[in-house]
Amino acid sequence: MRATLAIAISLVVCGCVTNSASRSSLYFPPTELHEFSRDLFSEFFAKSGEPVLYDHRDVNYAVRVTYFDGKFTILRIERSPSGAITSTCRKFAFTNTGRPMVEAIARRSIPGAEFEQLTDGISERGFFELGEDDFVTTGGTEWLVEVYDGHRYHAVSRVSVGQNEIPLRTAVVAAEIACISYFRKSTAPIDNRFREDRF
Repeated sequence: MRATLAIAISLVVCGCVTNSASRSSLYFPPTELHEFSRDLFSEFFAKSGEPVLYDHRDVNYAVRVTYFDGKFTILRIERSPSGAITSTCRKFAFTNTGRPMVEAIARRSIPGAEFEQLTDGISERGFFELGEDDFVTTGGTEWLVEVYDGHRYHAVSRVSVGQNEIPLRTAVVAAEIACISYFRKSTAPIDNRFREDRF
């Protein structure tokens, strides 16, 4: 169930979510995500130094995929007003006090044609029209996919998403163009292992 997994994630991050209301309003508009998810991811983003995506004035398009499987991984792809497109992927473990600690990091310049594969897919699949799940019957991983297109922002979270779901397909394309293999597309069940040998 979502509640059970969310409690487990919260314990990993810090034992409890502090100052959640102010951080939630900073990282997410009140119309995005369930309240617990807003508080949870806001707490982690604040501790890990992530930018506020829905009001990211240094870029005109951004996609952020956040993935939890006992550790957090953040993949962020951004296009600056100058047209430069870059990806940054960071994998975090936690200290015994609950502070995030970077275990691995990878950066890459993204060709425009590859970036268009991602943005075209987001548009064609109707990402901005997606809603949140009311309940989940299986668990084990937590996904958050955010998109900011310079005018609109939308965030969708899922637990153990199906392979053909729009959030996962968006995450997979983002990972492919960033050359990150840990949630690559395949016909078999998604391989969620983070392959540090790619760094």
